Amino acid sequence: MAHVITIDVLPDYRRLGIADTLMGEIERSARERRLRRLALQVEVENQEALALYRKWNYQPKSILPDYYGPGLDAFMMDKLLSA
Repeated sequence: MAHVITIDVLPDYRRLGIADTLMGEIERSARERRLRRLALQVEVENQEALALYRKWNYQPKSILPDYYGPGLDAFMMDKLLSA
């Protein structure tokens, strides 16, 4: 299993496909290593990040209460990789 810690793109460079490129490279690298699953956490209110991860077929598996601090919950999301 691979674990995505963070994907950050500076505000001036958002909406240029950089995050998509990064996600593609993460998945390519995981497949090269024959990993079968990717996991990540995302704050439940972070709509831009959630849209990105849903686009890449990540599924929410659980809620992590207070993961980012008091009152800042996260979704645990994951994706099974095809061979």
